[in-house]
Amino acid sequence: MKTNKIFTLSLTLTLVMLASLALVAADNEIMLCLTDGEVLEFSRCNPIIEDRLCESSSCQFCVTEITPGIFCPASLNACNTAGVTECTSLETALNTSDPDPDPEPEPSDLPVFTLESPADSFTWPEPLDLDFEFRVTKAFEVDSCSLVLNGESVSTLDSINSRTNAITHSIPEGSHTWNIQCALRSDGTTFDSDSQLLFIGSTQPGNETNTTLEITLNTPEDSQEIVGAQSLEYKFTLSENANLALLSSCEITLNDEVISTFDQSTLTASTDRMFSISHDTAAGDHTWGASCLDIFNLSTSAESTFKVTEPTITTNNPGGGGGGGGGSSGSSSSSDDEGRGASHRTKPTIGEVLAAQQAAKDAANSDSNDEPEVTEEVTEEPTDPAPITGAAIGTNVKRNVGIIVAVLAVLIAAFFFTQKAGSKVKYKK
Repeated sequence: MKTNKIFTLSLTLTLVMLASLALVAADNEIMLCLTDGEVLEFSRCNPIIEDRLCESSSCQFCVTEITPGIFCPASLNACNTAGVTECTSLETALNTSDPDPDPEPEPSDLPVFTLESPADSFTWPEPLDLDFEFRVTKAFEVDSCSLVLNGESVSTLDSINSRTNAITHSIPEGSHTWNIQCALRSDGTTFDSDSQLLFIGSTQPGNETNTTLEITLNTPEDSQEIVGAQSLEYKFTLSENANLALLSSCEITLNDEVISTFDQSTLTASTDRMFSISHDTAAGDHTWGASCLDIFNLSTSAESTFKVTEPTITTNNPGGGGGGGGGSSGSSSSSDDEGRGASHRTKPTIGEVLAAQQAAKDAANSDSNDEPEVTEEVTEEPTDPAPITGAAIGTNVKRNVGIIVAVLAVLIAAFFFTQKAGSKVKYKK
């Protein structure tokens, strides 16, 4: 039962198509004569109808011209019924039916591409055979499509359909551009898709010489000395020729310890290619660096050293206070000596001290005759008088015994003279 329904439906569709062709005016039937190698493009009438290639010296086809330059197949009986007996060449039929059979299509009339695979900026660590998949609208108008790699057509697909089409090609290491280019059936006019990028191996865009990614350490600077522990900014920059989309991550290390990590989304969002982090840093010698890992597991790094020192604290200690302390100590020592008694030593007298000072001045004046005169202000410290002791008194008495005796004699004589004078006055009364 089901088979009968399918057969009935197919028969109905066939009859409808034949009926639609029968409605075309009889004067639209043409007998076309083709020569060897010419193609009658029935696909322009209906994409499911195959084109007919003439493979002999002469081929005859009865066709119905539905629009100028577009022909649908018809039976020979249709041409006989229409009284068409003369054979018209394909070139004449095209020129007669359409004075300009192959006008340049307007851009809006061209088929439209959809590039499905690979994605733009596709990367792979080694050469590979890659499928380039695409779709194109109005596939019945397209004769063929080619893969264009780095501006050169490298592979062509002759059969195009309205579904996904694929062209397979071996891609070597390097940075590449690719697009799809198709040609119209009508006149061979070509039209292109947008271009996309490929990165195979360790290459990066704009860097065909395979030089590696460069990292510049900005701050702290190499061998810099920083005073005082503090929060420091660690900043690095990636080179202009680096494709940030190829990087998996970057990180900052301090003394072999990771203090910050930047993922791919953070890297690709950067506009100035500069990345930084603030970190509390103690005093001491430090080594810091930045490193990046790409999708090929290739690592690039840079390293630098710097030093953080403790600030120097200076205290203000005037010298005058020290001198005063020394004098006080000397005074205490002198007092201790006096407390212990001076019977065991003899201090110089005032006269001896003055004599010694005069002798020192005379010696200084004598030396100054041979040297340039230098004026120096000398402040003489007051000298305490020598204490009067029993021993000193005894010594002075011995030295001046004659004077003492004479003084005593004068005193005794004066005494007796006074007594005698007193007695004489008394007798007079």
